[in-house]
Amino acid sequence: MDKDRLPNCAAIYFVFDSKDQIIYVGRTINLVERWKAHHRFNQLKRFNRKNPLSISWLTCSSDI
Repeated sequence: MDKDRLPNCAAIYFVFDSKDQIIYVGRTINLVERWKAHHRFNQLKRFNRKNPLSISWLTCSSDI
């Protein structure tokens, strides 16, 4: 997962394992900043060590 390529936008995001199953869902007002310091990033990486994780998102309003 190349965190630096994520957009700077409000989003609902989905983290997928190597089998394209959703393993985490979140919401943020700034996607790239959220993933630079995400509290679960290392945990998610350990969960799926041998295969890469991927992230998809839907842009949304920044109103929370």
